[in-house]
Amino acid sequence: MREMKTSGIEWIGQIPNSWGICKIKHWASFINGYAFRSELLSTDKEIPVVRISDIQNGNIDYETCLTFEDDASLYPYCIKQNDIIIAMSGATTGKTALALSDKKAYINQRVGIIRNASKYIYYCLNTYGFMEYVNLISAGSAQPNISMGQILNFVIPYIHVKEQKAIADYLDKECVRIDSLVEKQRSIIEKLKEYKKSVITKTVTKGLNPTAPMKDSGIEWIGKIPAHWETRKIKYIFEIIGGNGFPDEIQGLESGEFPFCKCSDINSSDIYLDKAKNYVENDIVTKYKLNIIPKHSILMSKIGEALKKNHRKINIVKCIVDNNMEALSPICADYKILYLYFLTTVIDMMWFDNAGTIPSVNNNKLRNFMVCFPPLLEQQAIADYLDQKCAEIDSVIEKREKIIDLLTEYKKSLIYECVTGKKEVA
Repeated sequence: MREMKTSGIEWIGQIPNSWGICKIKHWASFINGYAFRSELLSTDKEIPVVRISDIQNGNIDYETCLTFEDDASLYPYCIKQNDIIIAMSGATTGKTALALSDKKAYINQRVGIIRNASKYIYYCLNTYGFMEYVNLISAGSAQPNISMGQILNFVIPYIHVKEQKAIADYLDKECVRIDSLVEKQRSIIEKLKEYKKSVITKTVTKGLNPTAPMKDSGIEWIGKIPAHWETRKIKYIFEIIGGNGFPDEIQGLESGEFPFCKCSDINSSDIYLDKAKNYVENDIVTKYKLNIIPKHSILMSKIGEALKKNHRKINIVKCIVDNNMEALSPICADYKILYLYFLTTVIDMMWFDNAGTIPSVNNNKLRNFMVCFPPLLEQQAIADYLDQKCAEIDSVIEKREKIIDLLTEYKKSLIYECVTGKKEVA
């Protein structure tokens, strides 16, 4: 066990007696990005231009980068091998928007290069200490921002180059091993999600009785269905109820008789909705002639980027929805059946997109979309069966996600222990 001493720096804590502390500027230099004019960027030129949004979770997503022509005068803003690339503003500033370069690219404004830094410094920046440093600097700001000087003045442990390399080599190997375990868990989760979707699809189109006589549904994507089932257009099963405008003057009430839902209220993974960020009282409903959504309707987005997320909720209280949303209220069906359709390959809301600049639901297509329709008691049996089956699959997924969380925390802890000398690397 090495003898330790106090570093005097809160995020570092104790360090080995032979170690010191220093600022990054004693080990590295910094280059600010270039303000490319957006009209000169394209998707078909030679060199990628890395923007803040292209740096995510330790990687540069070159597929999302716009490009610029090769220009020798801009080479000072060109990434070199092993440069550390960092986003200097935005919600992901700091550790989550930090990457090592692996190809030639320019950097846009508010993206910086930390150059001549060792891999050890890269790992120092992948600690909670650096993220807390960014948060402290950005306190009170609408979004995090960090400057060249603030990055270069970040204090890290000072150790011999040879020891830096040994720590970086060890962490390279261990992080690859941990990342591999994480990817295996993610792969299993994706397979479980696909399995869940296939179970739902099969059950809502074929039923629970594998020996039931079958007939051709007459619908290509459904194929055969139980002989006693029907096929119907959605408009004969569910009523589509539109949303309402939500004037600023009636927003902001945190409790009341009716939740007034926006798209953001249906973003969570929960199935059911019983509250919203805004509420209205009955007199407002009467004054503005707002549509009241009955309980056990399917709430959904109907326009914009929110539509692509395919988020859905079942309301278990009467509510109102704004004009970026709508609801499908059951006329003669179990509400869970339609909700289950949305969880399958059966219905993808982008099938009903009007294909304009801004995606929006074509309700005429949606109303006339054909689905298979079991008797009501069988619908309820299918919903009960899938509630239990999906809960079992979700439980396994949750366990896998917890393993990922534990591995992620272990990786962060390992990096911290190594770069501050609390874990000795041979």
